[in-house]
Amino acid sequence: MGAPVFVSSNRTGFRNTVEDIGPKRYESEDGKISTNSAEDALAQLIRADWDTFKEDDLEYIMDYAKDITNDTYVDRAVGQAKRNANLGANSVYAGQKARANGMGVSLSSAQTNDRYKDFKRAKAVSLAGAASDARDSAIDRRNKLIAGSNISSLSGGGS
Repeated sequence: MGAPVFVSSNRTGFRNTVEDIGPKRYESEDGKISTNSAEDALAQLIRADWDTFKEDDLEYIMDYAKDITNDTYVDRAVGQAKRNANLGANSVYAGQKARANGMGVSLSSAQTNDRYKDFKRAKAVSLAGAASDARDSAIDRRNKLIAGSNISSLSGGGS
């Protein structure tokens, strides 16, 4: 059938031909949607979109939701923060030893033990602080992802 065809007529200007009067048919190019009702066509389009979404994206979204609601990302952030703090503390200790050796300073065994205990204490505080900060940040980020709020700030953008 197609679109109505208009032909010249009397002084009113135009009129429809008889064969174009009747129900309109809505069909998609791929033939998946074919109906006489615009409402039915819209419903079929929405249903087809949902089916495509379900096939292509829903599994990924559900896996991602499972990851952000359990502690996967939180544990990953805490582990990375601990590794970084540990590497930093060990680097500082090695630098202090090298500097002392370079200056020709020799410490007694009591002084060496005391310095090592101070180092271990400072390292423990650094690790605990890094882990705590990372856990708090990761939990805040997870809560924002779950709530769907402030997404632009998660990627470094402004809010």
